[in-house]
Amino acid sequence: DGPALLDSVVETAALLDPQVAELVKQSNAEVQIPKAPDVSWIGDSDLPAFVQQNLRLYVARWLGQQAMYDEVLETVGDIKPDDVVDPASLLFYRMVAYHQIVEPDQSRVALVELLEHENQLPVRYRQIAEMIRQDLAGLKDESLDHISRRMNDVRRRLELGEAGKTVQVVEKGVSDSLDKMIKKIEEQQKQQQSGSGGAAQGSAPMQ
Repeated sequence: DGPALLDSVVETAALLDPQVAELVKQSNAEVQIPKAPDVSWIGDSDLPAFVQQNLRLYVARWLGQQAMYDEVLETVGDIKPDDVVDPASLLFYRMVAYHQIVEPDQSRVALVELLEHENQLPVRYRQIAEMIRQDLAGLKDESLDHISRRMNDVRRRLELGEAGKTVQVVEKGVSDSLDKMIKKIEEQQKQQQSGSGGAAQGSAPMQ
């Protein structure tokens, strides 16, 4: 199947190129806190374009398994399904990455593209794709569920040792969303109290 074919292509290239062999080794390492392998040299190498694209996908698959979703998107961002021997994995890990960093619109686009290749998908990919489809159907922007997922994304990033600008931007977005939600609830409560003549004011704490 596709994933096994991808392994074969990259492992064959590793027999012929020491840099590829080292990258394969890094992409199979079991570490407590993973670190994204350096792939910047791939585009400047003498490797055929076919090998370059499949090697990027091979690394991205490992990154996805390590919950390094931003790095997945950086690694495979410009790769097209026809560029690799395992288009199902390319589309699958792209969809999962967008879903996990809470980009629902991008995740839906990736999901639609993935399901266009449904006949080529391994069973596990189809099952997870269906779960994500159902999950996205019930997700609303700026809902408490949406905010909670973004908070989980911040925790994931911190557990990976990330504390830079990207994390700070996500944190600020979560904080701003919570402020908006609290303000909306307070305004609703004031309208309810005004409508009842203020009789209920102070009778019970806000939920």
